[in-house]
Amino acid sequence: MDTEKKPNREITYQVGWKRGKIRHESQDGTEQGRGKPDELPRTRIETVHLFLNRYLFRPVPTVSERLLPYVLWTLPAVSFFVCLTLVYILIRTA
Repeated sequence: MDTEKKPNREITYQVGWKRGKIRHESQDGTEQGRGKPDELPRTRIETVHLFLNRYLFRPVPTVSERLLPYVLWTLPAVSFFVCLTLVYILIRTA
């Protein structure tokens, strides 16, 4: 094999939207092998993607487990009452 030293090289990679560089470690360990992802200017698609993930697709508050059975038991009665009210309103206006 070659006994002469090869110059350090950088390997660039891209995973999804992120790009980065990895520096090859030399034999004597003088150079670090970990690289930082490049800071690229954000495109419009990235900005929209960040907005959607931050504000639109976030966890929704739910009813506590203690109240959930009461809500589920009263939901059919409430929806039946709403349907009767709508029918009554339609009959009176027709």
